[in-house]
Order: sequence, then structure tokens, then C-alpha cells
Amino acid sequence: MKHIMIGGMVESSAAALGCMRICRVPLEDARKVVHQALDLGIRLFDHADVYGFGKSEEIFGEILDLKTPSVRERIQILKSLNGVIRTKAFPTKSSLIR
Repeated sequence: MKHIMIGGMVESSAAALGCMRICRVPLEDARKVVHQALDLGIRLFDHADVYGFGKSEEIFGEILDLKTPSVRERIQILKSLNGVIRTKAFPTKSSLIR
């Protein structure tokens, strides 16, 4: 897997896995996709709080718990918070940006 420098400071894979739809497939299928991406050297994962109303992020977190703890230290997560969905059940706020 080709790696690139992001901002001249962070090394990451040149390819990324978009995680928008991992909440729409069976958990075992999502697990296979994420593990295969890791095995292929992908270290960059795209997420947003609006993906499945946060469910995709929860599933991704569960999947990573099944891998070795060092995986979390080697990956980068692209996080988008500009898409705003506000409901009583899912109050998205721009104050979540870090």
C-alpha cells in the first residue's frame, strides 16, 4: 500500500475506506470489510456523525475492539461534522469539532 504524508506531519495510506454504509450490512460483513482494508494496509477511514445517525461509528468502534489495541494507534479517522441532522434523538452540534 502506498503511503503519503498529510500536512507534512502525519503518514497515512494513500487510499481510504469510506464507512458510511457499514451500518447497513450485517455486522460480520462489515467486520470482514474493515479487517480486509487493514490487512491491505489501509489506515485512513472516513466517518461522519450523520452516517446512520452515528451507528456506523459505533459499529466501527466495535470492530476495532476485536483487533489488537495497536491498530487504533496506526489508523487515522477523517471526521466530518458539517452535515447537520438535528432531532431530539440525535442532536448534532458544531461544538463537537475538535
